[in-house]
Amino acid sequence: MKELRMNRRLAAIGVTWAVVALLVGACSTTPPTPSPTPTAATAPESGSAPEKPAWLVEWEETVQKGKEEGELIITGGSAAIEYRPVYGIFEQKFGIKVKSSGGLSREVSDRILAERAAGRAPQIDIMLSGGTTLGKRMIPNNALAPIMEALILPEVTDGSNWYEGHLWFGIEDREAKYMLTYSATVDTSVVSGWYNEEQLTPEELSSIESVWDLVDPQFSGRVVGTSPDFTSSGWDSVWFHPEVGEEWYHLYFAPEFNVTLMSDPRLIADQLALGKFAMCLPCANVGRPLRDLQALGAPVFQFGGAGGKHEGFKEQAFLSTTGARSNLGLIDGGPNPNAAKVFLNWFLSKEGQTSMHLFAQGPRPTLRLDVTEMGVTVPAERREPGKEYVELDRVLPNFEVQQAEVFDKIMAMFYEWAAR
Repeated sequence: MKELRMNRRLAAIGVTWAVVALLVGACSTTPPTPSPTPTAATAPESGSAPEKPAWLVEWEETVQKGKEEGELIITGGSAAIEYRPVYGIFEQKFGIKVKSSGGLSREVSDRILAERAAGRAPQIDIMLSGGTTLGKRMIPNNALAPIMEALILPEVTDGSNWYEGHLWFGIEDREAKYMLTYSATVDTSVVSGWYNEEQLTPEELSSIESVWDLVDPQFSGRVVGTSPDFTSSGWDSVWFHPEVGEEWYHLYFAPEFNVTLMSDPRLIADQLALGKFAMCLPCANVGRPLRDLQALGAPVFQFGGAGGKHEGFKEQAFLSTTGARSNLGLIDGGPNPNAAKVFLNWFLSKEGQTSMHLFAQGPRPTLRLDVTEMGVTVPAERREPGKEYVELDRVLPNFEVQQAEVFDKIMAMFYEWAAR
């Protein structure tokens, strides 16, 4: 997440709640057009029609071209499916059909890059994905277009409408041009972890107040985790946390702790739900199957998450911007460039982000400051005014370089563990 300082301040004109309320019933077909504050340069002469600002002319032309294209293709991770109710609102408003598909971001990126290598034009306009796919695969292969060039509405480009006064870009996006981050969660778990409520006594669960308690000898042989040779996601957060660090990993990989690591997220979810293990940590890529099992009645809960009896850890919470529900990229050379621009501007507007809060499945709290309807976002994941959070790229210089170095050290510990 890198700060984008805007060279000029445009008027931040929010979409009124009256407009958003229409989303529940008959949606307007008029695009969001915040009224600009008249300036001396644009003030109409007596008796003449007011001159439209340049951004409004560009917006109206883009909307018209987008309608002529007629469709938009969105793909990526779980968000591509979970946002479908939001796509429906967009379709009614602009008359542009949205085609969306999910799947593993890694597989989607493989397909896009293979098409580019074969000289074929991509058949996707927008990709919703996490930082690993967008930042470490799509950007280095020049598969994404500069996203700021697609943003037209002043209320979107005005940094004062966003948390900490700027638009956000992913940690892996070194140039702050391609991977826009629009939402974030407060993560009190510090390490991504789940537990089986029936495999922990009330006393054991209440004793877990710190992430250090997770590697207590009493849990020896009772912990499963996602193997780091399968995914790097979720593995380095504890290392970089200012209140934890490297020693936690030495305890985790110690022979006496006897942790089990697997590469199949669904198998891990099944094993935890069946009570073969008491805890899963780190539990990257296992959240979705665990939530599915939770909905079916399995006694599995996220540390510090909704529905469980654990309130989180005492260490300072992270502000997490990873995952497909926080990041998006504009595919370079997509089939519907104008429809993609219309969607990006609307989705990132106050109206679009409010719609995400109200109608998406499992939305994360937006980084916009003017969205007051929190909808179905999880209360525990919302930021609290005046509270500080750990934001790794701001705490550590050259974070991406340090991240790679730390992961190499974690892998060395893993290989030593696997050789036993």
